[in-house]
Amino acid sequence: MKNIKGFTLIELLVVVVIIGILAAIALPQYQKAVIKSEMSGGIIMARAIIDAEQRFFLANGIFTDDLGKLDIDIPSGINEKFYSITFVNSGTASCIDWDLKLKKNHFGEIWIAAYLESNRIYCAARKTGGAKANDFCKQYNSNSITCPCQSLFNCYAIK
Repeated sequence: MKNIKGFTLIELLVVVVIIGILAAIALPQYQKAVIKSEMSGGIIMARAIIDAEQRFFLANGIFTDDLGKLDIDIPSGINEKFYSITFVNSGTASCIDWDLKLKKNHFGEIWIAAYLESNRIYCAARKTGGAKANDFCKQYNSNSITCPCQSLFNCYAIK
């Protein structure tokens, strides 16, 4: 009988199963790390927008809804690739904010809400149908409040 060297089918299947299990564990953690890094960039941008809006308010007596009027540079392409940035004015001073909605994430709808009057930044997620997004936002603060002016969202203060 010939002495053939190699692996049996069972040994190969065991290796494939082990690799599959490791990939199933590692991929969600990798995706979470990517979203967290995008959030970090968004939080820094939200803080810069709030600071620039405060300076604009001191100079002009009103907040602006035009990023171009602020004395900051938003990196080109950032709005199209990572965030959808919108200005929200619900009619009262405490309801003026900039919302940065994260694009392309598997947690659902996640926003960074930068409220101008209170000078606070929140991670915001829908109250209903947003369990994954709420769980993601809980890493910043385990206690949620109803977002100012947005009763359909939970806000988690970012420290």
